[in-house]
Amino acid sequence: MKLDKQDRPSDDPEAWNRSGDWKTLRFCRQVEQALSIAFSGGSGDDVLGELAVESVVPAPDAGHLLVTVDFLSKERIPDPLETLVRLHRATGWLRLQVGAAISRKRVPELAFRFAPIRPG
Repeated sequence: MKLDKQDRPSDDPEAWNRSGDWKTLRFCRQVEQALSIAFSGGSGDDVLGELAVESVVPAPDAGHLLVTVDFLSKERIPDPLETLVRLHRATGWLRLQVGAAISRKRVPELAFRFAPIRPG
């Protein structure tokens, strides 16, 4: 089942599950897990090591994924712009990590954004 862009929930995995697109949901979870492992110890970059993956959603399809990240520590937050630059530089390596963890012919393109700031 293919959803139109306006019908696709952006960050609600449960809504994806209800929509019947369980293969895409499972794929996004695999990518989320692979990126979480990569950030937690393999990147060799202190700033990227401070990131946690909040969600991975198709943007607009499984060939292009939008990864929402947030900082693990709320006390010491690195410069967001510098963090995005480092993410951009590490995208090739991150795609290699994803490719090793999934079983697809093509590794998806990755785009990154920060989680919305929550009050309190």
